[in-house]
Amino acid sequence: MAIARAPFFATRRSPALWGLCGSLAMLLLSSCAPIPPVAPPPPAPVVRPAPRPMPAPLATPTDWRDLPITPGAWRWSLSGGVSQAVYDAQGGARQIIMACQSGQVRLIVPGAAGGVIQITTATQTRQASTQSDTAGAVLALSASDRLLDAIALTRGRWEVEVTGHTPLLLPADASASRVVEDCRAPR
Repeated sequence: MAIARAPFFATRRSPALWGLCGSLAMLLLSSCAPIPPVAPPPPAPVVRPAPRPMPAPLATPTDWRDLPITPGAWRWSLSGGVSQAVYDAQGGARQIIMACQSGQVRLIVPGAAGGVIQITTATQTRQASTQSDTAGAVLALSASDRLLDAIALTRGRWEVEVTGHTPLLLPADASASRVVEDCRAPR
């Protein structure tokens, strides 16, 4: 009994103090326990932009004036008294030759066999038969032929189609006009 009369045991403890002691005990015990690993946050969803809609295909031009010009360049020369204009492809292959011989302008399409040729300018279209030559398909026109004027004065381009050969879209150029003028000049 002497123990019970001691002042320490004789005082009553308040319930708040017991709650504080219990919380402190729990805190001390929980600090000794291993900390469970924290799961990483889920990855953010990848937002991909919506695919761009495909552009509508361009309509294939049906008018010869809308087609691209055959790659190459005109070159004029005077060789052996013959005035000629040659349209060379970028690789050097001749596409068409205009030459003045004996008062005629000869249009020569190398690599083409004889057949029908159609020449289209801004103001005139003509079909004619060509002769087959070792140089290619040849069309001989009188120096005074109005088709030559249409070729010289066409707006921007003219077209040559020969049976079995790729169509040629040729830019208007002073070289072709010079051959025509040289052929028409009095000798």
